[in-house]
Amino acid sequence: MQYIYQGTTDVIAWIDEDNGAQDQRTVQFVRELSLRGFQIVHNGHVLDEETQVWIESITPWGLADSLWLDFIALVKREWFSRIWIVQEVVVAKSVTVWCGPYRIDWMDFHYSAIFILNHQDLIRGYAAPSCLKDHDAEKARF
Repeated sequence: MQYIYQGTTDVIAWIDEDNGAQDQRTVQFVRELSLRGFQIVHNGHVLDEETQVWIESITPWGLADSLWLDFIALVKREWFSRIWIVQEVVVAKSVTVWCGPYRIDWMDFHYSAIFILNHQDLIRGYAAPSCLKDHDAEKARF
């Protein structure tokens, strides 16, 4: 399989039919995360006020009805759980993910991950009510 993917110019991944407006929003969100992740890679990691305000504006407490939950729903699709996608993504020169009519370059996922990893504490801080920061989940088990 490795040789098949090495010889391709573009791997096309079909992750399913789209869910309408939710997937359209999510694809736009991935692209926005990607642009911001790209800036981190090429300009260095600097948390400016605009980025902080943007993260706060899209991160409601508990993530209720948020773009973050839409993003999670997208990457929880069956295609992402298949082990051979690692080979598809790593060996291929280019990977394009299709969700219904929406196209996402694999590098958009790559840069999105960079943004999320660099700002995960801030995202988590906005998503969790302050009263839960000291909460011990292990003590709360029944």
